[in-house]
Amino acid sequence: GIGNYLKICEDMNMRPVSHFMRQTKNPSLSLRYQSLGCQKTVAITQALASNTYVECLDLSDNDIGCDGMVSIANMLTENYFITELSLEDNKIGLRGVANLCDVLSEHSYVKHLNLSGNGLQDPTAVVLGEMLKVNYTLSCLIVKQNQFSCNGAKAIAGALLSNDSLTELDISWNKIRSRGSEALARWSAPTPASSALTCLSTDWTLWALRRS
Repeated sequence: GIGNYLKICEDMNMRPVSHFMRQTKNPSLSLRYQSLGCQKTVAITQALASNTYVECLDLSDNDIGCDGMVSIANMLTENYFITELSLEDNKIGLRGVANLCDVLSEHSYVKHLNLSGNGLQDPTAVVLGEMLKVNYTLSCLIVKQNQFSCNGAKAIAGALLSNDSLTELDISWNKIRSRGSEALARWSAPTPASSALTCLSTDWTLWALRRS
């Protein structure tokens, strides 16, 4: 609760974020554009570890960085109530995403994940692909406006063959070009062996994948 968060802030010698304290019992908690940085994010995630109210968490545009992302991943090992997580424009890096994917591969109940605008490159796409092969809860993944190339797109596309939970993938405004887009569309085509994907957004078009 609030008391626990205030104690954490006192121990870390930092001012509490009032915008956070006002929303701790709301199903949807938005801290977008709050200039949190890493340390304030760590304090908030420690407080959220035992929170049973918040289901949708938006921490976009806060310059969280890799260490802040690690604290979010740690929080998700204890919090089973957050199902929607938005982390746009936070410079979370490969290490941060790798820690998150470790959690998503085992414990998480997250169904909607937004990692847009983080400058993520192909090695991160490979990590995401490995997670998708074993994750059976995530239904929507948004990774637009990153730096994925054709190889990154193929890494994610290959994972779709063994994933039956993801229904929406937005990988638009990357650098995947036509070959990457074609691979995604081909490997998510409506065949008995394919994934459950029904909506695929790539660089310049929206693919609506029809199933009977």
